[in-house]
Amino acid sequence: MRQFIKRGRGEEIDNEALPLDDERTYQLLMRGDTDGVFQLESSGMKDILVSMKPDCIEDVIALIALYRPGR
Repeated sequence: MRQFIKRGRGEEIDNEALPLDDERTYQLLMRGDTDGVFQLESSGMKDILVSMKPDCIEDVIALIALYRPGR
């Protein structure tokens, strides 16, 4: 994925430097504006995001784990 960003936008992405506390990102999640976001774009997951209002990465991790448990 990073190579597509580099090619398309000419920007390098450092995964280690991405903020995990970006307020605008959590506002999008709380509104269910997650079209195109892997594991967060189904209608059921959007409903959970809107009702649970995650405000930290641990909340998002827990919601994904509970909604899509491994086998």
